[in-house]
Amino acid sequence: MPQNTQDRPVGITILALLFLGLGASHALGAILGPFLLFRPLASALLNPFAASVAILAYIYALVEAGFFILIGIGLFKMQNWARVLLIVLIGMEFLLGAVGLVNSGAHGVMVNPGPALIVASISLGVLVYLFQPHVKQAFGATRF
Repeated sequence: MPQNTQDRPVGITILALLFLGLGASHALGAILGPFLLFRPLASALLNPFAASVAILAYIYALVEAGFFILIGIGLFKMQNWARVLLIVLIGMEFLLGAVGLVNSGAHGVMVNPGPALIVASISLGVLVYLFQPHVKQAFGATRF
């Protein structure tokens, strides 16, 4: 495992910073969101179900933010579990994206696949990068 930043590939540093930024933006949104949503307190009191759903959504966003920050820190510290976790997340993204496209087609909903294809292309590039021998070696991975 690398002991200094010179052993960390530049791409991993970029991914780590992206995940840290993504986590920070999710956390900021989750923290500021209730103030924006519940500004008129009366609206929250009139519809407690909507308020409950919103609170759960903000809790989910905070958990997701923590998860992204954890991955960013793990990548920055060159922990192989963070690399493996990112590979699993990308695999889940492909699976859920394919299910969503098939499901929308089965229901006759017109979907613009452009944005999904752009995200899939970037994710595929990250996935290929994570399996490069020099990246695996930098993480100290012997398999996978």
